Amino acid sequence: MTEEMINAVERRVYAYTNYREVGMTDMMLREVRAQYVDMARGGDGSSAGNGEIRNTYYKDMPDEFFQAVCDRLEWSY
Repeated sequence: MTEEMINAVERRVYAYTNYREVGMTDMMLREVRAQYVDMARGGDGSSAGNGEIRNTYYKDMPDEFFQAVCDRLEWSY
């Protein structure tokens, strides 16, 4: 992964660990978790029913990026 991707992993881990501080609800975090787990497996993140998240917001991110976020947050994929 590039340095930029590593920094992006860290920002997301911080945000999802402190999700209430950044304005997320429990339901939002569950949706994000389902999306990241799906994308870590090579999917498009649509598993939560919110459309193709990967193509919309993470077009150039490899599976490894989502796997790193999941690993840091202990989300099994």
